[in-house]
Amino acid sequence: MSVITYTLSKCSKCMRCVQACPTKAIRMQNNRIVIDKKNCINCFKCINACHHKGMTAQGSTLDDINSYNYTVCLVPSALSCHLESKQKVNALFNALKKLGFDEIIDLSPVEAAVFEKAKNYSNKEMYISSFCPLVNNLIKVKFPVLQEKVLPINYPSEIMAKIIRDKYKNEQIGIFNLCECAAKLALAKYPYQNLKYEVDHALSIVDIFPKIKSMMVDSNEEVKLSQKGLSVTSPFTIEKNPNILVTDGFDSILNILELAEFGLLEEYNLIRLYPCYGGCIGGHLMWGNAYTAIKNIDKIASTQDIMQIDEHYFIKDNDEDIDVDQRSIKEKIKYFNAVNLQLENLPGYDCTACGLPTCRIMAEEIVNGHKTLNDCQILKTKEK
Repeated sequence: MSVITYTLSKCSKCMRCVQACPTKAIRMQNNRIVIDKKNCINCFKCINACHHKGMTAQGSTLDDINSYNYTVCLVPSALSCHLESKQKVNALFNALKKLGFDEIIDLSPVEAAVFEKAKNYSNKEMYISSFCPLVNNLIKVKFPVLQEKVLPINYPSEIMAKIIRDKYKNEQIGIFNLCECAAKLALAKYPYQNLKYEVDHALSIVDIFPKIKSMMVDSNEEVKLSQKGLSVTSPFTIEKNPNILVTDGFDSILNILELAEFGLLEEYNLIRLYPCYGGCIGGHLMWGNAYTAIKNIDKIASTQDIMQIDEHYFIKDNDEDIDVDQRSIKEKIKYFNAVNLQLENLPGYDCTACGLPTCRIMAEEIVNGHKTLNDCQILKTKEK
C-alpha cells in the first residue's frame, strides 16, 4: 500500500519524481502525477526528488488517540538510538505518556528476538531477512522469484501488537507504532484501511518529536533497553557472522538482490538488508544521523535481554499476497518479443515527455493496448 500522496497545486511538471522512481510506479496522466499503488514501494525517492514538496508521505495523527479507551505506543530501537543518555531515554518515554498514551513499550527486546529467530532459521540454504516493508515490496515488484526466499517472520511491531491484543482482550485498545521511515507508515490498519495488521496507527517520528521535545524532562521511571535489540538497527553494529551477509543503501540492496536472483550468494545462510544508509537509525523520518546514533548504543543499553516469544507470534499470517505469473514460457516469450518490436519504433531517449518513465514502459503500454506510437512526443515532433 502506497503512503505517498501528490499535491497538484505544488507540482511544476518537472518529471523528477517519474525519473527517480526505481519501480516505475509514477507517471504523468492528464497533466497530473498518478501513482501506481501496486508497484509503489514507499522508498521516499520521489519525495526527495520533488523540489516543490508536491509529494509527501502521511500516516495517522495524534488525534486518533481519542478513538480508544486505552492506548499503547510502540517505540522502535532506532528512535532510542538517537538519544545520547539513559536519562534522555527515560525522558522520551515519559514525554510520550504526556501526549496521552496509557502505556509505552520499548521494542528492543522483540527486535533482538526476531533477529535470533532469523539467524537460526536455516543452516542449509539462503534466506533473506528484512523487517523493512520497502525491501519486501521491492522483492515482490522487481525480484518475484526471490519471494520464496524471504523469511516468513512477522514484523517486530506486529509481534508486539499481537501480544498486546491477547493481554487486553476485552479492552477497546488502540496500538500506535512510531515509524522511522515512510515504508513503515503502511504497516497499520489506518488511515489506509490495511485491516490485516494488528497495529492500528502508524505515526511519523518527524511529526511527533517537535511536540514532545519540550516535554522531555527527567523521569524516575527507568527504561531498560536491550543492547542486542539496539544493535540490529544498523549494519555497523549488528552481530558479525561469516554466514550472514549484511548491506545497507538502496543501490547496494539492488546489487545483492540481482546476485541472489541468479543464485550467486548461496554460500550465505542469511542476507540482511537495510535500504537506508546506516540502517534503520538512518531512516528518512529520523533527525540527526546514523553515525552519531551508533555511538549511543552502548551508552543507553541496560540489558542483553532477548524477549521470550511463543512460536505462533512469529508467524507472518498477514503477509502481502505473492504474485505468481500464470503465463506459460511461450506466452512470456511472445509478450517479450512484442514489446521489443514496439521498442524498436521508439526513440529510446527515456525523456518522460509522454508521461511514462521509460520507452520500454511505453512499449509495454502499446502492447497492452493502452497507448499508441502517436503518444510519443518525440515521434510527433519528428513528423512535423
